Amino acid sequence: MLPFSDSTMANIRKEIQFIWRVHASYHLEGKMRLFSLQEQNMWHSKEPGFVLWFSEKETEDALQKMALFYRRGEQPNTPLLLDPLLYHVSEASPIPTPVGTGMLWTTILPPAGQATIPQRTVERLQGLGCLISPLTKQQPDGTLIEHAGLKLLHFLKEPTRPSQEMKPYEHDGTLLPGMQALADIADCAENAFFHRHYLLSGINYQHHEPTAPETPSAIQHPDFKTLFPEKTLPDSRNISLHSKHLQYLQDAATCWNAYGRRQALYDRYGVDISNLERNLQSETAATESAEETKKELGLLWHAQKKAGLSGKMRLFTMPDQSIWRARNESLEIWFDETELDHAAERIQFYFNGGVLPNSPLLLDPIIYQPDDSGQMTPVGTAIIWCSAISTGQEEYSEKSTQRINELGLFTGNFLRAQSSISGLKMLGFLKEPYRFSPEEQHALLTLRQTKKQELSSLSPEERDARRAALDVFNTSKDYNSHEIAADAHTALSIPGIDALFSIANTNGDGFEPYYLISGLEYLCTNGAFAAQRMQQPFGNSPEEWDAIIAHYTINLQHVMDAKKCWESYDKLHLLWDRFGIDVPNLEKNLHYYNLCGRKLELLALTGDSREDGNEKFQFVVPGWIPRAAITIIGATGGTGKSSLAHRLAILTSSDWRADDPNPIWLGSEIHKKDCEGLSIYFSGEDSAPIVNARAELMDTEGRSKRLLVKYGADFGTTPDGKEKNIGHFLEELSVLPKVDMVVIDPARKYLIGDEDDSEVVSQFFEAIEKFAVEKNCGMVVVHHLQKQAHPHDTRDILDLLRGSQVFIDRARVVIGLMREGEKTIAGLAKNNIPPQMGLVEGERLFVRDPERLDLFWLPGDEGVRRFDITREELVEMKRQREKESKKS
Repeated sequence: MLPFSDSTMANIRKEIQFIWRVHASYHLEGKMRLFSLQEQNMWHSKEPGFVLWFSEKETEDALQKMALFYRRGEQPNTPLLLDPLLYHVSEASPIPTPVGTGMLWTTILPPAGQATIPQRTVERLQGLGCLISPLTKQQPDGTLIEHAGLKLLHFLKEPTRPSQEMKPYEHDGTLLPGMQALADIADCAENAFFHRHYLLSGINYQHHEPTAPETPSAIQHPDFKTLFPEKTLPDSRNISLHSKHLQYLQDAATCWNAYGRRQALYDRYGVDISNLERNLQSETAATESAEETKKELGLLWHAQKKAGLSGKMRLFTMPDQSIWRARNESLEIWFDETELDHAAERIQFYFNGGVLPNSPLLLDPIIYQPDDSGQMTPVGTAIIWCSAISTGQEEYSEKSTQRINELGLFTGNFLRAQSSISGLKMLGFLKEPYRFSPEEQHALLTLRQTKKQELSSLSPEERDARRAALDVFNTSKDYNSHEIAADAHTALSIPGIDALFSIANTNGDGFEPYYLISGLEYLCTNGAFAAQRMQQPFGNSPEEWDAIIAHYTINLQHVMDAKKCWESYDKLHLLWDRFGIDVPNLEKNLHYYNLCGRKLELLALTGDSREDGNEKFQFVVPGWIPRAAITIIGATGGTGKSSLAHRLAILTSSDWRADDPNPIWLGSEIHKKDCEGLSIYFSGEDSAPIVNARAELMDTEGRSKRLLVKYGADFGTTPDGKEKNIGHFLEELSVLPKVDMVVIDPARKYLIGDEDDSEVVSQFFEAIEKFAVEKNCGMVVVHHLQKQAHPHDTRDILDLLRGSQVFIDRARVVIGLMREGEKTIAGLAKNNIPPQMGLVEGERLFVRDPERLDLFWLPGDEGVRRFDITREELVEMKRQREKESKKS
């Protein structure tokens, strides 16, 4: 914290003189006051209840008295607050009369549980025209927190004068119209009482912490010039240019609150009070959510009908506020396959656009039919699902998603606050539907009947019946241990859900049987979790649904086997990755693990599947682009290497239909199922118009929805002011759950230094190789050749690459590209992957389609120019030689 000095006093003098100038510009006259609070529950002072009135001419005298009370910061003292409102003060009236002010002032402190003001709060307030300066805070232990609050000034088109809105004089600070609006927009209403106080620059204000009132913190506005620069608003004209009507502030607060204090809606619609109702009702996201919900419910119903199940499913809320909180408790909405529109409409209605309080409806994916008494009885389901949620600070692991995907389920992430991976939503379809037995149905009915009564009121017979009913669900059927089946308004589990939860390996026990509808945010005792869209669209027709169901149909026993193996592996992903689901050899595999001393690092080095084995290689494009390694495309200018690389990024990020053939790149197929994550394209030389023009030719249907494009090599600066590079940016991208392809075009734009400097190039390769290995993605780097280079074949390109030898050494594959008349020739200039992995041999010849910027591989022998003898020919030659040797 800055100590009090003569310069501090000079700044305060300028500050108060400026405020007098503002009042003068509005032709307001009267007195301001310096004061301390009567109570000690907020700002600590030695002289509570002190007040000092002063006119503009009396400012210097008031400042001298203020300095005496403040004692130049020495404790105990009385730091005086300023009230910039003008009053009429006379001996005839014991209560001062407010005259008015042309400015609003506000002190904003963070809401409970936060140390600093969020940046988006600052941006919202700046958008309103506020002058903003940060406050610093020194905690009792001496820790200094920057941006621990905000000091705001706001100028009004018309001065605020006494009215019904303006409260009468209050000693501890006057609340003016507009202050509450600013506090609402700042989203810090929990500390709303502070916003009526004006903190003078450079003074330490002792602030009582609610959690530790005996050890106050010190709050200070240290940066005088951010609000009061040397050339600050010298006349009324400039003040008018920086001002807004009070009604605008109040309209902004009305809109912000109506949007549920959601930044996305505020960004989209802004301060639009005249169309507020229309915007809320026609909000596009809600419409899209309803359509997605219909598709999701349609897919689930289609699966149920294909399995021969008919009846009704239900939407519901909990009977109380645990686990999921809802404004409307014990809701229950039944619907069949003909009532999807109604079900989706009810979901959106109770979700209330996400504005709290609301009631996001949970789905029960069980088919029910009424029994003889009319009570809905579970029949069965063709669906298996699970919600694996990470609570607290635990981050969800990508390995968990990998295990669930390997089982054959498709997934989507749960979003919580700033984490996009706070859990996993799982969905699959059973090869054989699970049907509830008569014993299970009777047990459920018994549990529901006895649930309504206290245990103490049950007869011995009823207690025995309840105990027997629980035994039905506590045998080997893999039901959850808690009594989720005991109430009509809670989730009903089936075997397999608990197994999926175990394999997902999260800490959120109790959430797993609840089906959260995609696109909705559910509030629970551990925060709010939003179910994001699944990795694959839900489809919109019976034909699309059939394809999805066929692709994600699993055997329930396979899930149970997976759980047995996973738990036997002590929930270690390396063992799962090594041995897989292998119940018959489970003991043998565990014995092998024990032989390695139960050390994962030793196990990884042993056997045919050791980590450095070449058989581990995977490809994005078979024969051309390996995963977890760097591939260089080298060519002279004008050869089309940027178009080729851009097309690769588009093909690997496109959402292909189930009946589409695999896309082709350089004559090789890219398997659609292997590329379902993001692709990232770094365009260092081509601007957005050029890239967009190419994309329109290459992706005419706009399918490349998973392509992230970063233009240029400007990545901002680090907190210490240093320039960020591509390595820093890739570290930020490490949060992405799945990346299949990265294209860097060209390399020289992303080097920090000379491309002939081996150290510079090595640092570049280390950063991109680290990301490629971590994400198991393809990493393609476009690189130029030396000036005046004229390769005779693609093998020459290796020796003609520009820059350091590191470009040659660190790349695992180098693709050479050259032109020969109308033909484009591509081949591997370097390849240190073993031949048995199926790498492209020889040179391939292509012709260019100028309309689509695509290369078409010439058919048959015309499309291949061999470098040398093939393996097959070599084997045949050896065989003939052996044959002749035997004859001789």
